[in-house]
Amino acid sequence: MLDNLTDFVSAIYEHGRDHSFSRRTILGEMYCPVCAGNRGMTGVALYSPALLLFNSTSPPPDSNEFWKQLPPSLFRLICVQCDSDFTVVIYESVEGRAMAVFSPHAAGASTPHTPKPVAYYLDQANRAQSVGANSAAVAMYRGALDQLLFDQGFKNGMLGKKLEQLEKATADGTAPKWVMELDTEYLSALNQLGSGSIQLNDGDIAKQQELDNELLIRMREAFQGLLFHVYEVPHLRKSKLDALKNKAALLKKP
Repeated sequence: MLDNLTDFVSAIYEHGRDHSFSRRTILGEMYCPVCAGNRGMTGVALYSPALLLFNSTSPPPDSNEFWKQLPPSLFRLICVQCDSDFTVVIYESVEGRAMAVFSPHAAGASTPHTPKPVAYYLDQANRAQSVGANSAAVAMYRGALDQLLFDQGFKNGMLGKKLEQLEKATADGTAPKWVMELDTEYLSALNQLGSGSIQLNDGDIAKQQELDNELLIRMREAFQGLLFHVYEVPHLRKSKLDALKNKAALLKKP
């Protein structure tokens, strides 16, 4: 996936070595919030002195020489389906070379029909992850889940209380339909991760190392599935039903 630094660097190395990268070759896939799925991305190098050095004798992408040439670099990625663009920055961070991806749209796990308050927290999670603030990103996923349950009618108390209300509604048959299509243990796990990301742990910040990029990718995937069931499935069902009703109306006798 192109939002992973190693994958992105491999892509620009393969295409930049023969200068085809500047011709907007499809480099790979990345999640597009407008399309609500992984899509192919073309790219343009806006500023990257390292690309000017690419040739048949360029150092391999796993060499120190290659990585030294990268920061700072600026790229633009474009979704081949909807033309949404993304700005990619490779920079030198406190922990070494890093990559940030920015979008003019609410990015992250958002889908086309995700309400703005929920999309806001998902965008915050994405921005935090882009600059290596993983603890902050996990906390923002918790905020997104809190806002989603509020949007779905569970309005009392903090997230833990909302989850208790959801369990009660599930037991008495008043929960939203999407609850029956999901394993709600995912929601509890997201809550626990979000709470753990901001716990003091008696000053032991070593535990925060567990909040790595692999975890954040899994959290994003979990949210994508959740948002699909909560917001996209009802929309798809309504669209298909409306299409049938419209045709049926045309066949009615006058």
